[in-house]
Amino acid sequence: MEAGSGTGQFTPLLASAFPAVISLDLSEQMLRQAAGRSPSRVRADASALPLADHSVAAVAAIDMLLLP
Repeated sequence: MEAGSGTGQFTPLLASAFPAVISLDLSEQMLRQAAGRSPSRVRADASALPLADHSVAAVAAIDMLLLP
């Protein structure tokens, strides 16, 4: 899962390493811009991930400076 994916700039890089990538961002506008780069997009707050425990192999927060 790519938390704070924004426009999906890094999604193709993650997709080359993982069989499936879920792009997660709080901004619906950013997720719309990522449509061509990420087929799986979820609008959600990264501080409360909408995923079950142990359901993802990794969480990438590449360009997400606000959460920490």
